[in-house]
Amino acid sequence: MSQRLVWPDPEVIAPFLPTPLGWKVLVVLPHVETKTDGGLLLPDTVRDDATMAGTVGRVAKLGPHAYDPERFTQGPWVKIGDFVGFNTYAGEVKEAKIGNQHVPEGMRDTSTGYFLLKMRVFNDDELSLGDADRMEGWI
Repeated sequence: MSQRLVWPDPEVIAPFLPTPLGWKVLVVLPHVETKTDGGLLLPDTVRDDATMAGTVGRVAKLGPHAYDPERFTQGPWVKIGDFVGFNTYAGEVKEAKIGNQHVPEGMRDTSTGYFLLKMRVFNDDELSLGDADRMEGWI
């Protein structure tokens, strides 16, 4: 069974997300599709496990002091839209309700009218660009 991940566009959903404080970085997690390639519905537990076990996300927002030039003399490690890797249980887990009109079709929930976006908040020194070759199947 292959699971396809659907990524929201950080620029489109940014107005609906909380702004991280200080040196924090807000990373959105992918949405795991609800059906297999063969059309079978996946139970919520399988989809939740796949999302929680995910170690890849996409930078959506930066706090006002993230990557301060005094601390990061070589420049920022990541920017909005970058895909990043992290430890399975790293960061603070957060959620936001996003209206269906602002997310890709594969993420829409017609029963509620909104999508529950899962996010994590990290310190700016906890993230770096992910290995694109390793992430190729995920993004």
